[in-house]
Amino acid sequence: MRRARPGAVGTRVAAVAVALLLLGGCASTQTLKRADAYAQNGEWDAAITYYQQRLQEDPGDQEARRKLLLAKTASAAYHRAEGNKLFEAGDLQRAQMELELAVRLDPGNQAAVLDLQRVNRAIAEAAKRAAATPTEIQRAILRLSPKMRAITVLRYVEGLSYDEIAEALQISLGTVKSRLARAHRALDRELTPVLDRHYLR
Repeated sequence: MRRARPGAVGTRVAAVAVALLLLGGCASTQTLKRADAYAQNGEWDAAITYYQQRLQEDPGDQEARRKLLLAKTASAAYHRAEGNKLFEAGDLQRAQMELELAVRLDPGNQAAVLDLQRVNRAIAEAAKRAAATPTEIQRAILRLSPKMRAITVLRYVEGLSYDEIAEALQISLGTVKSRLARAHRALDRELTPVLDRHYLR
C-alpha cells in the first residue's frame, strides 16, 4: 500500500480546515441574512432570535449586536402598543403579559414601565371590586322593602326571567320591571360607597 507523502497529508488537512471555516462562515452569514430579512418585514421577535443565534456563533460580531438592540427596541414598542390595545379592550391579563414583555425587551422604555404600572393597578382594583363582599351585598338586599327584596332575590338569586317572576308573584310584567328598576337604584345607592372605598384606597 502506498503511503501518502507527509507534505501531501499536511496539504489535505489544511484544505479540510479551510473548507470547514468557509462552511461555518457561510452558515453564520445565512443566520445574519435571515435575521435581517425578518427585521425588514417587521417580524421583530423572529429577528431577535436569529440575531441572538448569530452572536452565539460569533460573540464578537458588533453589527449583529447593534442590530439586536435595535430589534429589541422595535419589538418592545410593538408589544407596548399591543398591550395598550388590550387594556383599552378590557383584557387586563393579556395586556399585562404584552407590557411585561415590552419592559423585558427594553428596560429603559419608561413609557412601557408606566403603562405596565397602570395595568397592574387596574388588575388590583378589579380584584378589590370582586371583593365587594357577599356579606355587604346581602345586607344591602335585606335593607330593601319586602316587595323589592322579593323581586331581587327571584331575579338574581333564583335566576328567574321577568315572565316567570310575574307568574310567581301574580303581578304584571310592567310591575316586575318597575320594581326591579327601583331595586337597582336602591342597591346602587347602598353599594356605590362600598365600591368607592375599594377603588380609592
